[in-house]
Amino acid sequence: MEPDTIDIESSQSSSETDEMWGHDLPLGLDSPSMEDPIRRVAAMQIMEQLPQEVDTDMAHSFTEHDASDSSKKRLIQPDTINNILAAYFKQQQPHADEQARITTVVIAGFLKIHMEIELFEFVAFPPRLMKTPYHHLDKMALHMTRDWSLNPPPDTSIQHPYDNHGFRPSHFVPKQHKALKVILSAHTLKYTYGHRPGHHNAWHDVAIPTMAKLMKQYCLVHNMAMEGSEFDETKALLLKTLLRLHMVIEEMPLYTFFNRVRKMPLADLKKQCVALCKMADATTPATARFKPTTGGSED
Repeated sequence: MEPDTIDIESSQSSSETDEMWGHDLPLGLDSPSMEDPIRRVAAMQIMEQLPQEVDTDMAHSFTEHDASDSSKKRLIQPDTINNILAAYFKQQQPHADEQARITTVVIAGFLKIHMEIELFEFVAFPPRLMKTPYHHLDKMALHMTRDWSLNPPPDTSIQHPYDNHGFRPSHFVPKQHKALKVILSAHTLKYTYGHRPGHHNAWHDVAIPTMAKLMKQYCLVHNMAMEGSEFDETKALLLKTLLRLHMVIEEMPLYTFFNRVRKMPLADLKKQCVALCKMADATTPATARFKPTTGGSED
């Protein structure tokens, strides 16, 4: 197979650049093509699974989608990868010790997201890369990576059967309904870090910085501002109510919580809570606080 070739300089100046779908968009979560929560989750999962290093002496395979939405496997040859990196390093002048990290972030991270999540063609990647300072790339990659405090113990899988499903009524058995009703009825529209009502349990042991990191990760996934009424309501729902259900009633570990909720927007989590209220016979005002629109009623 002939190696892919790409001229970085000409790819930036050619009139063909205007026809490269996505070539002028910023990389990572800054891209408007990444506003969809499912895409953002998939991109963050790629960053969570970055290898320690990328071998640039071997070809790397990606799934490529063209403008007609057909897909094929694209084998990017070592010469092409090294040409892209050489041009980028020449422009950015990183320290030699930083080059291995940048290589991993660029090839195993942002290039894979570009092709397999955003569904852009390979030729549109170099112009996007050349417009992005490497320190900004690395900062984005770190933001998109699960914080170590949210990771499971060593050699323990992050995966869980409830991943991406939130809190369905079917997750709870009748003997849990009474305790479920107590927590749901105590739900409020705002929550202050450090306020831990009730008897001491596993939820009380979750550190405030860890709670803040959970919120940061959720906001990154859902492109939510970390202030305002929607943020306040989301913080109360996730940290005061759902995290207690998860850790106290279901006795599940903290590290399985984020996977469980991160694909679910606030409105969907609130709908699940309304269904839980009905199942546990928790009536108004509890159910009113979970109404689907932002800003439930305290009446």
